[in-house]
Amino acid sequence: MAELFHESRDVVSAAFSSSPYAWNPISQRSARGGKNRRKSRFRKIPILNTLSPSVVVSGFSFLLSLYCLTQSFGVRTTLGVMFILTCHEFGHVAALKVFKVPALAPIFFPWVGAFIVMLEEIKNARIQAWIGISGPIAGIAATLGLHLLASRLQSIVLFDVIIWGYGFHLFNLIPAGTLDGGHIAGFVGRWLWIPGAVIFAYNVFWTARLPWFAWISMGIVTITVVYQAIAVFLERSASKRPARSGDTPRAATLGMWLMWLGLLGICGCGLYVGKMQRSDLKGIASEVR
Repeated sequence: MAELFHESRDVVSAAFSSSPYAWNPISQRSARGGKNRRKSRFRKIPILNTLSPSVVVSGFSFLLSLYCLTQSFGVRTTLGVMFILTCHEFGHVAALKVFKVPALAPIFFPWVGAFIVMLEEIKNARIQAWIGISGPIAGIAATLGLHLLASRLQSIVLFDVIIWGYGFHLFNLIPAGTLDGGHIAGFVGRWLWIPGAVIFAYNVFWTARLPWFAWISMGIVTITVVYQAIAVFLERSASKRPARSGDTPRAATLGMWLMWLGLLGICGCGLYVGKMQRSDLKGIASEVR
């Protein structure tokens, strides 16, 4: 009876050890160690390998902006606005990857927008201009796509979103400060910072309707914008923004000019058409009622 018990135990042990789910504590601990085996399970999860403090902060700021804007504009409008803003920021991210400029993930601010912290100073004005214009290109492309969708669905909510998208990019392309238009102006002509500062200040203090905490950040940006404009006006090199080098081909400067003016034209026309379509749709809806 004892021999039969030992034989059956050996058969069961052999079958269990050949199973892929078998685990021998002694052999596992001798090869990896008990704690290392527990850690290896988490290393196999891809998202835990890609997460960094910068990405975590970016995700938290995105959710915070999503929540704050939802309280003011509703869920559908906020989703459209954040879609355009995210496309805009990842346009910058793509350009940073192309030019191999190290930077942190985008950080979003409610009612203000977003920004990206670059870990290296860009001394080439042409590269800085391309990084600056890549965000508006991606954001305006997303706005145009939503404009086509709004025209097809005849949705007032989508028209509100695309009107915001065109207006946001018109403001962002002002040649002033840390705005994308300011980066472009650093390449095509720093003298544009002088009228850009006036346009920026007018839009912020006379037309914008922002919460009190947004005024603080905009006030800081305004100070830098005015400082850069004064520095250019006095022909000083106080600003850290790189000036356009003299050996830059005229074709590159002309191409940047044309792209910049083209984006401004698209935003201006799109804003006008979007407002007209929205007013017509609203008039039809009131007549039906």
